[in-house]
Amino acid sequence: MSSRNAKPPVSAEASLIISCCRDFLRTRSLHNLPDAASGINWDTAIHLADIHSVTPILFSSLKQRAEKEKIPDPLHACFQANARKNLTLASELLKILALLQAEGVTAIPLKGPMLAVQVYGNLCLRAFSDLDLLIRPVDVPRARDVLLSNGYSTNWALPSSADSAWLKIKEQQLSFVQANESVLVDLHWGLLPDYCGGALDLESVWSRKQAIPFGGQVVPTLSPEDLLVYLCAHGGKHLWARLGWICDIAALIEARRDMNWTVALATAKRHEARRVVRVGLQLVSQMFGTQLPDEVVRWMRGDAGTASLARDIENRLFPDPRPHQSSWEACRLNLRMMQGLANKIRYFAGIVITPGEAEWRILRLPSWLYPLYYPFRMARMVARFAWFGRR
Repeated sequence: MSSRNAKPPVSAEASLIISCCRDFLRTRSLHNLPDAASGINWDTAIHLADIHSVTPILFSSLKQRAEKEKIPDPLHACFQANARKNLTLASELLKILALLQAEGVTAIPLKGPMLAVQVYGNLCLRAFSDLDLLIRPVDVPRARDVLLSNGYSTNWALPSSADSAWLKIKEQQLSFVQANESVLVDLHWGLLPDYCGGALDLESVWSRKQAIPFGGQVVPTLSPEDLLVYLCAHGGKHLWARLGWICDIAALIEARRDMNWTVALATAKRHEARRVVRVGLQLVSQMFGTQLPDEVVRWMRGDAGTASLARDIENRLFPDPRPHQSSWEACRLNLRMMQGLANKIRYFAGIVITPGEAEWRILRLPSWLYPLYYPFRMARMVARFAWFGRR
């Protein structure tokens, strides 16, 4: 193995967390888990688990395999705190869905409580901190008004007061926070920004949506095939910085052995998400031993760069905490996860040229001067890249 792809040493705490994830996902049985948990710096382990959003997995795996007295009280307390938070967020989700439905707005919950129930089978077995809702673009003004009239607010304003201005937000989402700051809600009118690979066509997503029981109600959700592509694309967009995002994909595959892989792979191809899906599947295979159908394994081999990219991503996960990653490093890794010059150019233009919330916060211009945000954005990004280039 070349030094470039050589796996860096992993701490005992990180090794334990990875082992517990494998055990929890039932990909490998760890009979020696109690021994592996001895000599661990639990403050470090709990901190790492929190960073990677796998605290419930760490606790649950240890509870099944280790003796009760070997589970530290702080880990138990973190698990209980996460469970209480999840119950609060799930209750708030049902309330918001009802309020939106009363105004004729249908929303599909993304990740959060729904994903916990869908792929882990238990609301308390996934760590999350906010609520994400997918709505149709035409429903953005009504959904915004529902949240604003029910105790939520935004902490920034658009350059224009017209409703159409909201749809110019390049991330295709807007964040709202409850008055007491206990709940954060992100409204999405696109699963991912248009400049990212895996920005699924909304009409197709809505036509394939399913529904599952949740909290005594029947709640819409993404189809398993769309959910797989979305989770891979979401993880890729955020550079797979959390082990929990990789666990979500592995858990989905284990929970939905009836997944229509032909549809899933065709969806990845149609939405220019082949490489990022291949990377996600490679990660769950090499890290957790997740079993994939033979046709999927053959499909993954169709991209020679997948395995190397997945190894690089795995090597970046630990040790933690990692230093803050520069915009240029993030941009470069995202470009590696995209195939085709046109997609790379579109992504680079979306990152460097298209203005966003940061520009609107810094420079307040009247709506008729909106085009000036574009050169302002480019100047800011050039200065940022130049600064990181000198480090």
